[in-house]
Amino acid sequence: MWHFNKFMDHANGYERSAIATFGVLGIVLLLLSGFLITLWLSQLHLLSQIYALGSWYGGVLALFTLNLGIWSLLFVGRKLLPMHSLKNWKAQPLVSSGIDEMPTMPIYTDKELANSRDLSGEFPAEAFPYLHLAVKNPSHVQAKKALRADGVSHTGIVRMHRPNEDSYLHLTATRHSPRGPQAAGLFLVADGMGGHSCGQYASSMVVEAIRAAMDADLKNPQVSSEDLKNKLVQAVQDANMQLFHENKSAGILCGTTLTGVVLIEQPDIFDQRYSTYVAHVVNVGDSRTYWHSVDDGFSRITRDHSVVEEMIAHGILAPEDRYTHRDRNKIYRCIGDTLNVDVDVFTITLQTSDRLLLCSDGLWEMVHDDDLASFLALPNIEPSVITSHLLQAALNRGGKDNVTALVVMLAGERDASVAWR
Repeated sequence: MWHFNKFMDHANGYERSAIATFGVLGIVLLLLSGFLITLWLSQLHLLSQIYALGSWYGGVLALFTLNLGIWSLLFVGRKLLPMHSLKNWKAQPLVSSGIDEMPTMPIYTDKELANSRDLSGEFPAEAFPYLHLAVKNPSHVQAKKALRADGVSHTGIVRMHRPNEDSYLHLTATRHSPRGPQAAGLFLVADGMGGHSCGQYASSMVVEAIRAAMDADLKNPQVSSEDLKNKLVQAVQDANMQLFHENKSAGILCGTTLTGVVLIEQPDIFDQRYSTYVAHVVNVGDSRTYWHSVDDGFSRITRDHSVVEEMIAHGILAPEDRYTHRDRNKIYRCIGDTLNVDVDVFTITLQTSDRLLLCSDGLWEMVHDDDLASFLALPNIEPSVITSHLLQAALNRGGKDNVTALVVMLAGERDASVAWR
């Protein structure tokens, strides 16, 4: 730095203008591309050394060319980094434990839950204030073209005259950050268990509890993507604790599965018309989240907490037998069963035009993965059309359980206007 201070003492107006221009360039790189301060200081030191050797103008030209090259690499790399993240998301560890061992927790079926104590009759609706909430079709603010979502839920054919124990939520909002409007969304599907009104209450209560816990943070641009992930996991655990205590007080056993996604748009720093998205996916039980990627095709993100899934993972059962095995409806983890619950968490980076499907087992047991992939890949179509096709396919194939499907579509070129839906 001694050479640099000496240079500044003796520099003429042209030289001072040049160093000021170079300084502005460095600040721009620092703000827009995370330019390392240590590298910037090393370049100032190199510049002073060049001046000491009498090569001032050639040095400025060389360093300007170096920074221009760095800028170009950052510009090209902005698309390559998300693609690399897409192809390596499966390497991320799960939050939950017990993945490599067969479950030791109690295993329940719908029939066993329905026959649990004090479930001989219908629950009065007034005993469960959450039942009247319209969580299945909430009003919400949506960033036009950035996030589009639609959900459907049906009792199915076999259970037509019984309560629908599934609940779902799609809630989208526009965050007003310093970098411009940013889309965010919360998407949930829950499949209640316990029979009568018990399962219906469990799923709707959990969905509403998570919505209430996440609503304000979802709209707040000061809450980071990582913070939203942690808050979602905590909201699931809090809802589990609430349901567990209610079960214990009433002497009953109500439970629910859950899969959920909190999604945050990441506008391109070079062109804010284009975006990528960070999605944090949570899962308890055997409701699922699927992903259709424009680059890598169709895949399942979540992992079922079921006996059959463990048998497949340990090579005991062939994957195609999951639909017919006698234990296919047995799960070993659900919300409301124990005081604390392990929540699986997956973080993925999505590109524009990718799609997500959240669903209960009433869909994926009737419509298998190959067909789900075909529906989710339909081009130039609205989410509501896909959900209608999925529901009809499940009913046409028997509709043995409640059927719920929630489709989320991501757009790349955004319209900053806001519309009520």
